[in-house]
Amino acid sequence: MNREDFLYFENNPNIIYFDNAATSLKPKVVVDKITEYYNKNSYNINRGIYKGANLISKEVNDAKKTVKEFLNAKNIDNIYFTSGSTESSKILSEIFKNILNSNDEILLSKKDHISTIKPFIDKFSNIKEILIDKKDIDYDEEDLYKKLNKNTKLVILTYIHNLYGYDMGLNYIIPKIRELTDAYIIVDASQAVGHLNVDVEKLDIDALYFSGHKMFSETGIGVLYMNDRLNSLSTYDFSLGTPHISGILSLKEAINYINNIGIEKIEDQVKNLTSYLKEKLKQIEELDGHMGIMRLSCRLGYGIISFKIKNHDEREVASILSDYNIYVRSDNQCNYDNENYIRVSLHFYNTKEEIDRFINILTNIVKERV
Repeated sequence: MNREDFLYFENNPNIIYFDNAATSLKPKVVVDKITEYYNKNSYNINRGIYKGANLISKEVNDAKKTVKEFLNAKNIDNIYFTSGSTESSKILSEIFKNILNSNDEILLSKKDHISTIKPFIDKFSNIKEILIDKKDIDYDEEDLYKKLNKNTKLVILTYIHNLYGYDMGLNYIIPKIRELTDAYIIVDASQAVGHLNVDVEKLDIDALYFSGHKMFSETGIGVLYMNDRLNSLSTYDFSLGTPHISGILSLKEAINYINNIGIEKIEDQVKNLTSYLKEKLKQIEELDGHMGIMRLSCRLGYGIISFKIKNHDEREVASILSDYNIYVRSDNQCNYDNENYIRVSLHFYNTKEEIDRFINILTNIVKERV
């Protein structure tokens, strides 16, 4: 599906790229936009009155409008450009240093991405951990609601999990949190934006962030959304320094590319490929799905499946797969538990033929080393 839009496949016809949760490939229109900026319009913004500078300043402002519409934010002032999700999380932790009191509590899950939670763990002591439901592979609702109280002032959640690949149930968890407390809610949407429709107004959250490089744009560009309530309390100065202009322009182009295809089509294709991969993996008896990911009862993930292979070293298996030009992730996936897994992450441009080749080679690796 639309593989012709990506020169990567033309330049690497024998490589199967299954590490899309780390970073996506870039369509030609995005690469062309970056090249155009550096070769034709390489100006700074808000620094001069000449036509070139005014042109780029307008393009950057237009990019912010595009992001606003893509997320269905109320206004352009809710949108800030950052270097990515990690910086966004760090900025939010700084903002909340000036909002929270010593008795205020934060709820988060140590199973979420380390960049999501570490800035807060490093700065705050009153932290309660949200458990993961091992049956449904999402937040344990009973545990979460039980831990909410009058001192709960911040809840940090993940939309799509970077290891499990599952929708973590925010569409029904957040309304319940709103019923029980007036706490601020932050959402890491790094694996969600660009893969499915994300509507910040409908979610009813205070902050959300994502990295552009996971949704077809250049590396080093991200977005932090803050609603009016949080914006009014923030004293963080976003105006200092020169922004990542080519990254911002590439993000706008990436969003236009997604809109032209249709976010629903991308979501459906990724779900179909995930389902196909999951059924194929079940045929390999030696696999051990993380927290039951391989079980029949589990919901479909959004392009991500992680697993172990009994009596095999995950890094060694990934290295052998690399020798066959199949690229997967093979470490602890930036999580606190420090366990290694093989993570296969798909995007809409991957194919069932690629999955079949991967399964055949993985099966042979397992059989040879039993």
